[in-house]
Amino acid sequence: MTARLPKATTLRLMTLAGAAFAYVTAEMLPVGLLSEISTDLDVTEGRVGLLLTFYAYGVAALTLPLIGAVKTWPRRRVVVLTVATLAVSQLVAACAVNYPMLVIGRLLCAATHGVFWAVVAPVAATLVPRGQQGKAIAMVYAGTSLAFVLGGPLSSAIGQSWGWRTASAAIGVVAVIIAFSLHRALPEMPVDQRHRNKRDKPKPTPGRGVGFHTDHHVEPPTQEFDQIARPAPHVESTSGPDPAQIT
Repeated sequence: MTARLPKATTLRLMTLAGAAFAYVTAEMLPVGLLSEISTDLDVTEGRVGLLLTFYAYGVAALTLPLIGAVKTWPRRRVVVLTVATLAVSQLVAACAVNYPMLVIGRLLCAATHGVFWAVVAPVAATLVPRGQQGKAIAMVYAGTSLAFVLGGPLSSAIGQSWGWRTASAAIGVVAVIIAFSLHRALPEMPVDQRHRNKRDKPKPTPGRGVGFHTDHHVEPPTQEFDQIARPAPHVESTSGPDPAQIT
């Protein structure tokens, strides 16, 4: 029987899951609010849809350089700063007076997207004893799944009822709370000293140092956003129904 995790550890993992939930919900925000954003900023829905494209290419272009820049930072600092940047990006978007300002807000979020996903799994694994890393990572990634089934629809409902800016600001406020909670709850988690020396070739060891996991969200962002932003063509190409039946 797997031992129960301490309450403090469970709370830390749930807070990380909340950060994952906020990130994915922020990513998908324009999908359900194309008309509202288009009308408010007086641009076409096609240009609003490009926000997803800009986000995806921002992730692809900025992830590896930023990981290189922060690879020696304590992991708590990395996680907290990425979530804080998410909060700033959503508040900037909520205050956008024109389309370029909204693009800037989205790119702020995209800049730290890959860094967050690269470090969140190793951080989760470091918080638990050996043998429970899989459980810890699964708890964190549950926030991602919840964002798809709850966060996206909820942000769309808020945006359609009270305006897309309210939805964006709500995500920003939630991200501020999560960033503060992570700063209070997480240990500092310094990087293994071997990674501070560029001449050392990293080798896997059974130690407790925290590294980066970079093979999950770096490669596929453009494909992922293509499927989210254009669901009808994707369904038509894979399922073959009459196009008139797809809404």
